Amino acid sequence: ALILLRQGGYPCLFFADLFGADYTGKGADGKDYRIRMEPIPNLREMLRARVKYCWGTQRDWIDHPSCIGWTREGTEDKRESGCAVLMSNGGDGTKKMEIGGRHAGRTFVDLLGKRPEKISIGPDGQADFRCSGGSVSIWVWEQTLPRVRASRVSPRVPGG
Repeated sequence: ALILLRQGGYPCLFFADLFGADYTGKGADGKDYRIRMEPIPNLREMLRARVKYCWGTQRDWIDHPSCIGWTREGTEDKRESGCAVLMSNGGDGTKKMEIGGRHAGRTFVDLLGKRPEKISIGPDGQADFRCSGGSVSIWVWEQTLPRVRASRVSPRVPGG
């Protein structure tokens, strides 16, 4: 999330990151070993969020040792863009963050579904965003959620 959803992020993904892998490889001792890698949880949703929501001014709240957040305000030409990201490597987290006045009155939900509540953006473009401990939440405008979940990430596999 830290690389995928930030303005300066330049992600590098591998096929196995998205789809997992299961194969047999030779170890240094010459023996065969089964290699199994599970797909990275929520990676598809984070890729969709990068494409649809991560536009416009970025504001950072990197002010706590175990809970950080940022918002992307979105742009007028991408009407449904804009998101708030909050992540914690400790306990549950809450931060009052500004996402911008263009979102005033909108209801935001966690794209990843890790938080059940809905958050209303105040007239000043701010709200208290939350995340569960050891987790990340990507808050997006509720009205856009069904269309995002219906979209697909289609990898381009060379030679495939």
